[in-house]
Order: sequence, then structure tokens, then C-alpha cells
Amino acid sequence: MLKLNYEKVMDLRYGENPHQSAGVYKEIGYNGLSLLDAKKLQGQEISFNNFFDLDATLSVIRSFDEPCCCILKHATPCGIAINDNIVEAYKNAYLGDPVSPFGGIVGFNREVDSATAEEIAKIFISAIIAPGYTPEAKELLAKKKKVVVLQLPMEKELSHRTLRWINGGILLQDSDIEPTDFSKWEVVTQRKPSEKERKAMEFGFRVVKFVKSNAMCITTDQMTLGMGCGQPNRVGSLEIAFKNMKDFGLLEKNPKVIASDAFIPFRDSVDLAAKERIQAIVQPGGSIRDQEVIDACNEQGVAMILTHTRHFRH
Repeated sequence: MLKLNYEKVMDLRYGENPHQSAGVYKEIGYNGLSLLDAKKLQGQEISFNNFFDLDATLSVIRSFDEPCCCILKHATPCGIAINDNIVEAYKNAYLGDPVSPFGGIVGFNREVDSATAEEIAKIFISAIIAPGYTPEAKELLAKKKKVVVLQLPMEKELSHRTLRWINGGILLQDSDIEPTDFSKWEVVTQRKPSEKERKAMEFGFRVVKFVKSNAMCITTDQMTLGMGCGQPNRVGSLEIAFKNMKDFGLLEKNPKVIASDAFIPFRDSVDLAAKERIQAIVQPGGSIRDQEVIDACNEQGVAMILTHTRHFRH
């Protein structure tokens, strides 16, 4: 028998939509990283959708050791970037999709400084979460009175289990939070990825696990260039990713690689990738047509790595 113990934190104005009632509950005895432990520094009431998006953002930024910025909208990342300089991480995350961040969520796993706060203040966002803010950053953000600003130390671990409600029951599983084991990766093509491409594949495969299936992400070694998700076929997601990359003027960013959250079932994705001058693809493998896809890569001169680990996110 599974017993769940939660205590109410607060009622919310409404749920996903105004006609739905809602509340926030905290798991009794949980000691891991939780959005509910964040200190609210300013802003309007946190909505149901804010809570959901902030939690999704928290999962992304906590999964990177490097300074990381994630911009997220409707539970889907718009842009993710890493950089030694946190303001550059923000700029690159924004550059990866400058259209979608309007009204979205911004998250950092490093302290927000004044330069970063100045950049954030240029657009309308709903909420920010970070482990800290400099006094100058707080002063700048205070001018945006409605923006929710949350401070949350991020030393604790993410929850090791995921629970979802279905009609008449629940689904419980281990969370997909284990670090990627790059030692298990297998280069399966005649062309081997360069060191820079390999780094881009590693970044891309860490990113793609946070994007809704079917997920196809085009990335460099430090930023997302185009993401396609939620399509019933994989090549459809890839077409969206390429369209976004072109529309946002990111064709000159290199190296460009593709990361897929699950196996690529047909060579159509490889042919499209080669047409768009992609030279490396990382994917889990496991399809009965793996060899057909690998052969297509060899024909097109594309490097491919099989990770043997899938990252579906429904």
C-alpha cells in the first residue's frame, strides 16, 4: 500500500484556467530540493502555471554543474545555455529563441548580478529563480514590481521519484535525473565526431531530456539553436527545430549537432540533417532500423553516436 502525506501550503487564485480551483501542498518529510522552500523577494501572487513552470526550470538548471540559464514557457524550454559568465549564458539562452520568452520563466544556477538583471529587465517575464542576487540586481529588478523573484539555494538534490495522477489512480516512477554516463556512448559511423562536436553532443543530449517528446534539439557545445518537440513523428520535430534556427538567424553558429531523445526510426531525419549541413547526430539507438540509419549517416558523411539511454518526456 502506498501512503502519500501532504500538507496544504496555500490556496491559489485558480488552476490552469480561471474556472478551476487549485492549491499547493507540500510532501511531509521531504528534504530534497523544493520550489516550496524558495524565499519570495518580490512580485505578484504565484499562479498554478507559474509553480509548474518554475519547477520545470528548477529541474533544468540544477542538472548542470556549469553556470547555466534556462528560459522556459509552458513547461517547455525556449533556450538553455551554459557559460563561465552568467550574463552570457542568459544572452545565449535568449538568442536561442528571442520570440517565446515573453511572459515566461528565467532560471539560473548562479547568483544574478546587475549586468544579468539589466538584460532580463529588457523584456516582460513572469518570474525568476536563482540561488542569489546581488544588491544591485535586486534594486534593478525591484523596478519590475509584478515580476516574481525567488531565491533558492541549490545544494540539495532533486526528487528521486515522479508522481502523476490519472483518473482513478497514480503513476509512480524513478525520476530521470541520473547524470549521463558518457563512457557508454558508442561511435557507430565511419566518420568520428571532432572534439568540439563531441562536446556539443554531450551538451545537446543533456538538454534534450528536458524537452517534450518527440524531442529533437540542434545545439552547439554551449547553447540551443533550435528545438522541436511534441510532434507525433520525429522528422516533424526536426523540421520545426530547423525552421526556428533559421528564423532566429543562428545558421552561422558552430559546431551544430542534433540530439534526439529516443531512437531515430527512419533515415529521413538523417537525410534532412545532411541537407542542412549537420555533421553529427547523437541518439539512443535501439530501433530495428538502426543499421539503415547508420548506413545513411555513412552515405552522407555524418558522424553518429548511440548513447543506449532514452529520455522520453511525456
